[in-house]
Amino acid sequence: MRAKIFNKTFFYTWIIISVLMFSMSYLWHGLVLNDFLKIQYPFNIFISLAVVVYMSIGAVMASVFSIMEVEQSHVLKSMCLGLAIGFLVYSIVMLFGISYRTDIDFTYVAIDFTWQIFEQGVGGIVLGLVYKQVKILEERWAQ
Repeated sequence: MRAKIFNKTFFYTWIIISVLMFSMSYLWHGLVLNDFLKIQYPFNIFISLAVVVYMSIGAVMASVFSIMEVEQSHVLKSMCLGLAIGFLVYSIVMLFGISYRTDIDFTYVAIDFTWQIFEQGVGGIVLGLVYKQVKILEERWAQ
């Protein structure tokens, strides 16, 4: 089981999707919404924790996908996994009251919820694409 999860495919997909999802989050919250101006603690601590969180989300997604033993529809199944993880992450964030804003209204929640699911959904799509390509390369190298 351990060899099935922690292989080249896992590590490539983990790093790529983690960097992608972190970058999307940084662009959305930092440049589009200017949410970083509302952070109550040092920016370097926030970014360090955000990196750890996104590396963890990517590791969970890559691990679950590796365990699933997907033979067909890599992209569709990984996108569904990403959407589910996005829903779970946002639910946890809302449960603990972690937000950039203190005046939360329905519009803000709906937009942020949609963005989180979109972000992890894109991460899932890339997960499926990278996973499939690395598997193809591994099979070619094994011959």
